Amino acid sequence: MDCIFCGLIREGTASWVDRGPVACAFAPLNPLAPGHTLVVPTLHYADVFETPPEVLAVTTALVQRVAEAARTALNASGVNILSASG
Repeated sequence: MDCIFCGLIREGTASWVDRGPVACAFAPLNPLAPGHTLVVPTLHYADVFETPPEVLAVTTALVQRVAEAARTALNASGVNILSASG
C-alpha cells in the first residue's frame, strides 16, 4: 500500500513549497498552525532509522530553509520541528 506522501509526490497534487529530486516540502491538508509545512524525502523510507544519511542531510537542509522562510514571512520568534519515527 502506498503512503499518502508517496501518492502526493507521484501525483503532483500537493500545495508545493519546494520540490527537489531528494526532498520536498508542501502544505498539509489540515495545517495545525500558520506556516505548518511537511518536509519529506522524495523517495519512500519507513522512518528516520531507514533513511540514508545523505538523504537526511538534504532533507534537513530543506527543513532549515523552510523554517527560515516561515519565520521571516510570519515574523515569528521561532519554529517547531517534529520528526515522528515509530
